[in-house]
Amino acid sequence: MNRDWLKQFYDQCGREVSLAYNVLNQTNNWGITLASAVITLALVDAVRTDRSSPTLVYPTIYHWLAVILAWTIMVRFFVRSALALTNMYRWNVLMSATGNLLSLPDGHPAAVVLQRNLARKMAAYLFRWRSPEGGLKIVWNNLKLMFLWFQLILLALIVWGIVALKKDALYWVGIGLLIVPTVLEVYWYVTYRAFRYERVQLEPEPEMAEVWMTESHGRAGTDVPRCTVFAFCRGGPYRHVGALLANHHVGWLPWSYDRAHLSPDIVHALESGGTLGGHAVVFASRDSATMEPATLLRRGRIDHFSYVRGTLKVTVELLDAVQGTAPVPSVGTLCFMLPE
Repeated sequence: MNRDWLKQFYDQCGREVSLAYNVLNQTNNWGITLASAVITLALVDAVRTDRSSPTLVYPTIYHWLAVILAWTIMVRFFVRSALALTNMYRWNVLMSATGNLLSLPDGHPAAVVLQRNLARKMAAYLFRWRSPEGGLKIVWNNLKLMFLWFQLILLALIVWGIVALKKDALYWVGIGLLIVPTVLEVYWYVTYRAFRYERVQLEPEPEMAEVWMTESHGRAGTDVPRCTVFAFCRGGPYRHVGALLANHHVGWLPWSYDRAHLSPDIVHALESGGTLGGHAVVFASRDSATMEPATLLRRGRIDHFSYVRGTLKVTVELLDAVQGTAPVPSVGTLCFMLPE
């Protein structure tokens, strides 16, 4: 995918999320306002006060029909609100996947997986216009967001009228006004493709928090080319490592460098997602205060490595001894690549 196109798509996703959020809020506010107005006007005389105490006259057939009207309004706005909530979820999923892909440097090995997963999500949620969440979850989240308590009150008033009112012609008209719009709204909700949940089969993705902290791990691969020199100072605190390297019974060695002692090409390779797993190395001693060549001591192979917050840590399988020297790139650099 073209990086410029991804940036534009990411911005568009952000605008769509904001639009869906605004529509959701406006729909909820208008639904509650209109239904509350109908209930208030209909039930304003449902409680009458005489000389002794207030008397509740609900349910009457006219009060009950007004409550059914309020219910119909609420169900219509509920479905419209569910659509806005689904759109917000949909664009959030696409924006998150696009943002993860854009956050990787060019050439990062994880980018291929993230790109394929983004393509699958776009095919499902953009081109086929499916929902990233199940229909029942959308209904429940929408109820919790605004409608739950208000619709429970309406439902209680409706059931009260169904039980208590006389079963005359107006009663059955009210039953029809209750059932027909509700069934239609449920049918539209179930059949509209925007509410149909689709589970996308995704490839395993790396933990993005670790990727953003420039951490990488590996056991195989040669993304960082050529043999790498792991040098130590002859007069430094690790000067006795030479004795370990000379002992052929020592077969493994843990090793580490901070970023200041890595050559720029190694830093660039690691922070671009390169891997040292399986890579050939050679240990050497040098004088870090001069540009004298480093003395090569023993070859090895990196079995495992990590690069976290500018610190390279490796476990090296030691191989045979080696003789010779290697030119050093700069004063103070201890980890660098052998020239080709």
